[in-house]
Amino acid sequence: MMVGFILFIGCAALHLYFNNLTSCSLIRSSMNILSLSGRLVMITLVVQIGNSDNKLSQSDWSKFVKDVDGALSNYDIHFRGGSPFDCEWQNACWVVALHEDFCDNVRMYLLDIRERYNQDSIAVVFGDIEFI
Repeated sequence: MMVGFILFIGCAALHLYFNNLTSCSLIRSSMNILSLSGRLVMITLVVQIGNSDNKLSQSDWSKFVKDVDGALSNYDIHFRGGSPFDCEWQNACWVVALHEDFCDNVRMYLLDIRERYNQDSIAVVFGDIEFI
């Protein structure tokens, strides 16, 4: 059983790597699996980006937002939004639920996007989900 699980995770990771997070059905179906510890561990991810320093042109900002959205779109997005269109500053935010085993992949993709757009940072919060 454990060998099959590890094989599935390995195949899923290779699939993600080679298809650059384009297979929504694989991610969504694998979110219901158990972690290696034998429990289902979902976390909440909050991602925030901004362009208050005006480093990015409007065109580049739009591409930056689309790339971040694309990196997160294979997971369960509960919210995506940004500042009003007439605001002086541009900001965007996503709230996403994902299995804890995908946290490192998300970090890697967001780091790559941040570097590609020469941004100082992308704010992320990985938090435990608590039902009260």
